[in-house]
Amino acid sequence: MQEFLHTALYVLMLATLVVLLFGIVNMFRGGANSGAKSNKFMRMRILFQGAALILFFVVLYFIK
Repeated sequence: MQEFLHTALYVLMLATLVVLLFGIVNMFRGGANSGAKSNKFMRMRILFQGAALILFFVVLYFIK
């Protein structure tokens, strides 16, 4: 169980990083609707980051 939680935590942290990088690259690229796309990416980052934090606390709870 702990190994699954650790793996899921790493996947969520990696997803957060990837979405963050996509959002930053999209902002620098520019274009007609780059602001809307970047905003979408940053919202996704917040969701992934929140899920990673929740899972982090679940992992800490089960480590006891």
